[in-house]
Amino acid sequence: MKAMYNMKTTTVNRKIEQLLLSLHTEAVGSANYAAAVGELKKLIASPYLYRDDTKFKLPEGIAEESIIVSDALESVTNGMYNPEVLNRLQEITEDSPFYPWKNGVLSILSFYQSDRDNMLQLLEQIPAESPPAKLKPILLHLSRVDTTTPPPSNAHGLIEAVREDRAFLQSAVEQLTEYLEDQLKEAFNETAMLLVQDLLSSYPQAARRLALWSMQTAAEQEYDLSFILGHFKKLFGEVEGLRLTAIALQPVEPDISILFWLRYAIGNLASGLVTQTELAAILSLIADIIQDFQRDDTYLQLYENREYSRGLTSLVKKLYDEVQIHLRDVEAPLDKLFHAPTPPQDAYSWLNLLVQINSTSQGSLSTSQAQDVSAAQKETESSPAAIGTETAHHCDPAQEQNAPRQLELF
Repeated sequence: MKAMYNMKTTTVNRKIEQLLLSLHTEAVGSANYAAAVGELKKLIASPYLYRDDTKFKLPEGIAEESIIVSDALESVTNGMYNPEVLNRLQEITEDSPFYPWKNGVLSILSFYQSDRDNMLQLLEQIPAESPPAKLKPILLHLSRVDTTTPPPSNAHGLIEAVREDRAFLQSAVEQLTEYLEDQLKEAFNETAMLLVQDLLSSYPQAARRLALWSMQTAAEQEYDLSFILGHFKKLFGEVEGLRLTAIALQPVEPDISILFWLRYAIGNLASGLVTQTELAAILSLIADIIQDFQRDDTYLQLYENREYSRGLTSLVKKLYDEVQIHLRDVEAPLDKLFHAPTPPQDAYSWLNLLVQINSTSQGSLSTSQAQDVSAAQKETESSPAAIGTETAHHCDPAQEQNAPRQLELF
């Protein structure tokens, strides 16, 4: 039996080698080239062909595609989540022999992100005769879409391992819920952060979801957030910790979220990590929050809170200074905000101008980058790992007559 398997593998490898050699001589886009690619899609059992370059003479473009898909597969399966690597999958088109593997990788990612609809769409794009199609019954079984069709017998070990991980997270959330019901603040905070730390190395996406949910839930319960904020900085780094805090607090305490968005922008500018487009995205989010306050006629409450106003003014001036240092040639429409030779003395007038620019410049200030940043807020709309418990509750700022609860974080 083993000899027959080895013979079959050798035959397939020889066929792959012949097809790859033909790609060296056929013109890209020709009928023969397309036919060879179509056959390779049915035969490539692993995207790691570039590692066998001594055996398979890969054309330069095909070798690069092999690396892209292989790196992406490692990113979603070994826990080292890497957005840059995954973004490179956009370079893999239908004309690539690795296109079925691209959809296979993205379907695995969608499964881990609990995006069942997207997972099903991606699985439909995998040809039934291609090796990645073997993922279909496994993912359908794990996501409970199809529990009647038994998965391959050699997949049982993988299925049990994934189930154990999910059972662990489900149990953890149940434990945290009990702490909330019993008002055990310290137990909730400490356990949540320990779980985030345990998940981060193997399941970074789930770790971030749990972190966001924990911060938002603690804010809704009016817990002291300094403990969680401190752990955000340790686990995710200071700047990324600020971003996660801003996202988590935006539905609960949008006034404090503004301060964290400003600190996040300042931190990235100081590190040289922000482009004008990214700065515009952050400012667009802040403008949306301010506009909501203006609609509710509660904007005046922020202005009248002296402690909040001092902190806000200080951050706006700091942001202005960092832009002057790191983004000197600011283009329209942001130039209206940063053209003055000195920082704005009235932060609220500056924010009013920001709202006006955001309202009249939807094609430039509210760019696709802003949509990408705001899309991250959806991560807090469900409990960790998308178990399905809704946790996003919007607060009414008009009901908050005193200083913002978490202002002491500054």
